[in-house]
Amino acid sequence: MRVDPEKVAKVLGDELLELIYTGTEDSAKESCADTRRRVQNALGELESQDGASWQIYSNIAHLMDQFRNKRQDSRTALIQQLRDRDINALKLDGTTRDYINGKGSADHGSQPDEVDRSVKGSVDVLLIPLLRAFLRTGRFASTSCCSGRTVLFESNADHASAATKRSTDFGRAGRFLYASHSHMDVGESEHAVRALNSKVHSKGVCYHNVESNETRGAVNASREMTIGETQLCDVVLKFESFLIHVECNSLEDSAELLQLARECGLKQSGIITCSKRFIVSIRGSYGLEAPVAIRHYSKVSRKYDVERYREASNDLFSQSQQNTAEDVQNKEYVNTTWLVTEDYFRYILATCNQKLASSIRQMLRFYWAFVNRFDVDASMPFVLPRNRATSDTKVIPRCVEQRSQSQNTVVALKSLHYIKVLKTMLENKGLYDKSRRVITVPSRGQTNKDVDYSLVSVTITEHERHMILTTDTIQNMNVAAFIPISCTTDDVLKETLVGTPEILEDMVITNGSLRYLLYCDT
Repeated sequence: MRVDPEKVAKVLGDELLELIYTGTEDSAKESCADTRRRVQNALGELESQDGASWQIYSNIAHLMDQFRNKRQDSRTALIQQLRDRDINALKLDGTTRDYINGKGSADHGSQPDEVDRSVKGSVDVLLIPLLRAFLRTGRFASTSCCSGRTVLFESNADHASAATKRSTDFGRAGRFLYASHSHMDVGESEHAVRALNSKVHSKGVCYHNVESNETRGAVNASREMTIGETQLCDVVLKFESFLIHVECNSLEDSAELLQLARECGLKQSGIITCSKRFIVSIRGSYGLEAPVAIRHYSKVSRKYDVERYREASNDLFSQSQQNTAEDVQNKEYVNTTWLVTEDYFRYILATCNQKLASSIRQMLRFYWAFVNRFDVDASMPFVLPRNRATSDTKVIPRCVEQRSQSQNTVVALKSLHYIKVLKTMLENKGLYDKSRRVITVPSRGQTNKDVDYSLVSVTITEHERHMILTTDTIQNMNVAAFIPISCTTDDVLKETLVGTPEILEDMVITNGSLRYLLYCDT
């Protein structure tokens, strides 16, 4: 991978933010039909709450309190605190909302200026657990992302060129007047109206509490207006679902990640490049776009023209235009003509709220499927894998890759019922190998792509990364699962399992040993 996982981890801030999905496991199990039905019933209500979203907001608020008070609670204790919180009592206040939208000043340890070049200038906090889960595998890393947002976007065809990409007032196609990455309430809807009626000097001012100095001193590629000229800019209200670009170690990793995304209902995902880099675009399936207003930019020369311009204003929401003293001196004015009523505007915002709730649930469904597929445990301290592919690493297709003769170990277990118990015990003793995943064995007559029953030797070195090479003898022992462990001795494993006779009875016994260790290449 060209992207440096260490730099990505640095920009993600404090690793405790990885815990904000705590308590949302059940939301991943809900059917899409139930979610759509609940969304439909709540349309038009700006104050409606979604359980999964509010669980995340509650967790973020609690972690912000941890950062401010510099508390040093253990990871286990913090997880329990998050699970015990009452989300019904939560009110999404301005501080938490600003933090989610990238305006907050809570000390969470991120350093966005070094890596993040987006207009927002920081990683969306709602995506941090998923981005860290990618890094934990050593096979994936995000190159860009958005957790989903509701925006008022002002388009300007006069600036739709590559020359305006670095302009401070307009981008290639326009600029944001308002942006929110969280649910909106009545107060936020009024804020959006004020933002649409105001004079904006910077394409990224909506992501800052105050307008920065970039608007006056930096490069400005906008064309200067002449006296008497009027420019019209369309304003569109958009909802955009979450989007993540993920760089993968290999084409096989890309295909596996894409398949998982599609299984989670993310049908608009795809591999966007597979030549020198392998990048997968994972995208939610919800969206909305509706024109709501037209903004008029004019430059006048006489007082008569100024008064006539003001009289022609059509402001349905009774908001005055925010023209600055400098604008008046330069005789530059902006006026907003609304295309919709206030009630309809708020109805669209409520629709965006419900689409955001559905998008977050899609994101959670994908997250929990990912951590289960790749055996990621967010309750453990964050550690980057030592051995990972880089841009200098020669990528060899796994189907022909010749691996070393060093052998790894798995525990063969007869009962699926004890997988979780045994896995926990091995983790506590530091014996569980997190670089590989648990392989379950189907009943006779069924197939499992991770288990090759046709091989009669365990010395073959050409096979998939997680494939277990087994023999008919092992299959005849009715093995139900293989749990990967680090190389160890009989005595160490016996000490680990001595207090669990019920598990010992269900483990494969060979030559009088308490366990059967199947050695295989990886």
